[in-house]
Amino acid sequence: MTTVELTPTKLFTTNGISPPITSHYVFSPDSTYFVFLRSSQEDQNRLDLWRHNIGSEKPFLWLNATKLYETEHSKLSAAELNQKERKRLFTTGITHIEFRPSNNELLICAEGAAYILPGSSSDPERITPQGTRQECIKFSPAGTYISYVRDDDLFVLNIDKALETQITDRKGNPNISFGAPDFLAAEEMHRHEAHWWSPDESTLAYTKTNNTLVEKISRLESQNGEIITIQQNYPFAGKTNPTVELFLTNVITKKNTIIKYQEDSEDYLARVNWDNAPLTLQVQSRDQKQITVKTVNLNSGSCTTLLEERSKTWINLHDNLAWESPTRLLWTSERSGTNQIYALENTKLTMLTKIPGRVDRILHTKDNQIFFDGWDENASEKHLFRLDLDENFRHKSIKKVTKDAGWHDVIFNKKGDCYLDSFSSNSIPREIRLIIEKTSDRVIDKQEITSSHPYYAYIKDHSFSSIDRIYPPNGPSLYIRLTPPRIIKGKHPIIVNVYGGPGVQRVKNEWPPLINQLFASAGYGIVELDNRGTSNRDKAFEDAIYGNLGVAEVTDQLRIYEYLENIRWADVSRIGIFGHSYGGYMALLCAGKAPEVFKSVVSIAPVSKWELYDTHYTERYLGMPNKNPLGYKNSSVFPYLDAIEAKLLIMHGMSDDNVLLTHTNTLITELQTLNKQFELMLYPGSKHSLQETSVLVHRFNLILDFFARNL
Repeated sequence: MTTVELTPTKLFTTNGISPPITSHYVFSPDSTYFVFLRSSQEDQNRLDLWRHNIGSEKPFLWLNATKLYETEHSKLSAAELNQKERKRLFTTGITHIEFRPSNNELLICAEGAAYILPGSSSDPERITPQGTRQECIKFSPAGTYISYVRDDDLFVLNIDKALETQITDRKGNPNISFGAPDFLAAEEMHRHEAHWWSPDESTLAYTKTNNTLVEKISRLESQNGEIITIQQNYPFAGKTNPTVELFLTNVITKKNTIIKYQEDSEDYLARVNWDNAPLTLQVQSRDQKQITVKTVNLNSGSCTTLLEERSKTWINLHDNLAWESPTRLLWTSERSGTNQIYALENTKLTMLTKIPGRVDRILHTKDNQIFFDGWDENASEKHLFRLDLDENFRHKSIKKVTKDAGWHDVIFNKKGDCYLDSFSSNSIPREIRLIIEKTSDRVIDKQEITSSHPYYAYIKDHSFSSIDRIYPPNGPSLYIRLTPPRIIKGKHPIIVNVYGGPGVQRVKNEWPPLINQLFASAGYGIVELDNRGTSNRDKAFEDAIYGNLGVAEVTDQLRIYEYLENIRWADVSRIGIFGHSYGGYMALLCAGKAPEVFKSVVSIAPVSKWELYDTHYTERYLGMPNKNPLGYKNSSVFPYLDAIEAKLLIMHGMSDDNVLLTHTNTLITELQTLNKQFELMLYPGSKHSLQETSVLVHRFNLILDFFARNL
């Protein structure tokens, strides 16, 4: 078998060459089967509905998404496009699935419409009105209703009666929206919901967002082949945020009650929980140094504080609030320095775990047992753990349930007697195991690269990564992943694939993205390092970036040079770096702060000046601009541009509504002032993620060409 070069065209247009996109694994209410979404064999960007009956060996295609396409196919509304961008959903077809709690009927969302699919059928029935498009579609707790947002107003549909009721009326005001998350909630808080049902289905809680006072900017957008200018509300750091109010409405009587959740008018509504328990809110101060957990009096709308978390830097938001019983609340906190599980009962907070690593998610509770995932010794792995508690709900023991070294993502059924384990490692492509308590443990789906697989032609020369841990003399240990060239002959140039920003972990013991193989196939070694400030470590590791971005991060990235000096095939005189978003920002900083190290730089959609980014993200790490002007100045790329000696390529989507094109406009203006030569590529119509197939092919061909010319 001869060596076959992997190219961007082959990687991004050959269906199935990358592992199939799978998501939304959900067990049926009776746990006789589970469903999931998988990319189509005909169209790798389209998600179809698959089903796996528990007693069978293989899943089967239950519903081809094209059966749901109607005349409005592909004509997504602006709200739908924005919602997909916020969730980083880059697929077509089915976007959401959810079982009707009272039976095995499935709610399917596709093309802005909702359908009901009975468990014994393959013919879905549309239940939302013809000719309309909806977003934020969801079942009520018993499945009597679905609720959704259309044209920024909230609606409720009684399914059996086919009766639609409009809950809100924004009266055509373009600055008002109901029941859908605002930009900050979705993009930065990862709160993708903005309306919630009471357990008895009588009441809806929902948000009203008012952007009237938020600064307006003009932004380019591509529509029907034309570039047009649109107005966007953008809350710049230190400036005015949208007003977010929270209301209760009785769906029968239409009685409205406003919930008085804010102690300060700048407080954020970070989370809302209403699952067979009191309506519970997580309220975050604007400086993000305090989180307050509150319950709501449904009659008056007043709130009672249950718990407060405080920090000298910031508090990370999470989804680990769960009422284990009517009087006992489960919660995770980093107050000890690492994320651990606590129980709150009668105002007393009790620590339940004290693992040496970190708790990530609380997954399921039953019979004085708490199942959670996280890590105990190796931050590059994720495992399932079981916490056993005594009769007084106190710590008894902890057991690591998953054994294989690697990355485990687990989904439980409702009873907790069955779960799916999605597993992979650096050397093992993803496989799905079905574990039924005390009965069976078997692989039900795996990525087998056999002769019929599109990646088979490349697997002989696949470059397997290795993960190491390095120990700087004056700092915490750092995880690093090295992917060597596919074929090693003499000395090879190196490309640093950087992100480096908070909330992201790159170095994981999982099957790596095949983008690394593009560079390995072209003869490069690829290095990734998780510097201080990135996620899934202790709080002190993250806090190192507080008040001044780009200092600890760059210091740690430069450890790569020292590491490579001990790699026999690595040519440390030819190191390039590329990154996207925070990674684009880091690529510029590394080149400016260490011009002797980096010979060529690709910066994609970079933040160049933090005053131009949004409030919630930026203020979390830098505070308010008027209180930390030096931190903002030193955290921008501009003080370091004059020192850049490397060849430079800048890329940006012209319709980016997250890291606005303004960042690149100001960047290239300063580079021109400094008489710095650079290359520039703009992508009309592309937003921040730049995930259109044609754009992926073009930009990675350009990146490879750029490095070939300049390394």
